[in-house]
Amino acid sequence: MEPFIKKYERKRLSTLYIAPAFMYAGTLLASLIFLGFAMLFAPAASADMKRILWLDAAAQFAIGMPLCAVCMLQIPADPMERFRMRASDLVKAFMICCFFMVLGSLIGAALGKISGLSSDAGIDKILAESGLPYQIVSIVILAPLWEEFVFRKLMVDRINRLGDRAAMVISAFVFAAYHANLQQFFYAFGAGLVFAYVYLRTGKLRYSIVLHMLVNLMYGVLPGRFLLSGDGNLIVSAVIAAVEYICALAGFILLILERKRIKLLKGWIRLPKAFPVYAVLNPGMIIMIACCAGMMFLNRG
Repeated sequence: MEPFIKKYERKRLSTLYIAPAFMYAGTLLASLIFLGFAMLFAPAASADMKRILWLDAAAQFAIGMPLCAVCMLQIPADPMERFRMRASDLVKAFMICCFFMVLGSLIGAALGKISGLSSDAGIDKILAESGLPYQIVSIVILAPLWEEFVFRKLMVDRINRLGDRAAMVISAFVFAAYHANLQQFFYAFGAGLVFAYVYLRTGKLRYSIVLHMLVNLMYGVLPGRFLLSGDGNLIVSAVIAAVEYICALAGFILLILERKRIKLLKGWIRLPKAFPVYAVLNPGMIIMIACCAGMMFLNRG
């Protein structure tokens, strides 16, 4: 790779890494403003957890995410080829996502306990107290729509020139870091790899959006509705937990059986051996990691 090309690609990546920092700053500022207005004009609402969650969702999806998208849109995108995906392959991808969700949850929970940065109690409390309308609108609909648009459409379209492997790993890492807590980092990274692969193979965002919605429903809404809130009986809770682990086991088996079908294409820009170094050691990555570490510390349980 020529020096000027390497410098240009490093600058592109740095800008992509900085984008989540705009999201954090915009969301935090908007949340404070929304909460301040609530305290002034509706004091009761400012003390209601459900209403605070709605205000936070409004700040994230109406202010934070658009700022992140605007930042990424400053970088030219490369065209993506479009292909259809069979329903059977979509089901397989969902099962593999389930495997990464369970494996990542176990890793994140274990490391969280060791490091003291586990925030599972806070996440569980939100899932249990947020209410079904919030869970459907925020977790199942808005989060997949915005996150797939930002971390797959905008990001992958601007990294696939470096090859599928780089596009998958970088977009999955930024997606995982964006969650800003150790419990979610590992399963978000694993699921992000699958979402990115599906988008790379199809060029159509709707497939990864459907996958993301199903995963959030399975591992976000259902646990919050039945396993954590106490609304469901023991039988329903046991069935849900069993289905989650059965899907994860099926995903592990499918990942082994389908591994030879997984094709990672090379990009039209040849990467040097030192690519991982200069792709990571740049101002954008440093800023993003600092922001994520700060948010992770604030979110610790």
